[in-house]
Amino acid sequence: MEEVTPAPDSLTVITMMPGSAKPVAAKPAGSVEKIALEITPGRTRSLGYLEGPKRTLDLTKAEVIVAAGRGLGDPEKIGLVRELAATFDRAAVGASRPVVDAGWLPLEHQVGMTGQTVAPKLYLACGISGALQHTMGMSRSSLIVAINTDPRAPIFSIAHLGVIADLHRFLPILTETIKKKKHGPTS
Repeated sequence: MEEVTPAPDSLTVITMMPGSAKPVAAKPAGSVEKIALEITPGRTRSLGYLEGPKRTLDLTKAEVIVAAGRGLGDPEKIGLVRELAATFDRAAVGASRPVVDAGWLPLEHQVGMTGQTVAPKLYLACGISGALQHTMGMSRSSLIVAINTDPRAPIFSIAHLGVIADLHRFLPILTETIKKKKHGPTS
């Protein structure tokens, strides 16, 4: 959170990404001073409006997000993340920007500054290094678990729990353990 003091005789505009902060108790309404502004046209012009693709996945509603990072190695490994997410109720698959840029998952899965800002109860970062662009979109999660082979990965500085392991071996074991706890041993 940031405390901002506007410079005297200046206009200050503050914006926030949706979901970037948890709601706080309402305070009494302050006073509003309307100021008439005369804005001179800039040297830019609009060429039109192009609407982006409709988002079918709203990660902000998920209680658990299992996010895929470049550390998965290739798109065929996304199944490991999907299987783990399927063990939870109200879960979704998220992704870091490199995963989306590589075409492994569509943009609607991206978490971060240029994706969705989320604050689930549990965020499992699988093979995500923890670049600032990504962590700004998920750092408000209640419990962050990072799984990465690099003990110096920046994701560990914000994670509540860190697992230094090969996720290709660890995720199947974690998935099977959760299934057993939830449903009993499988045949």
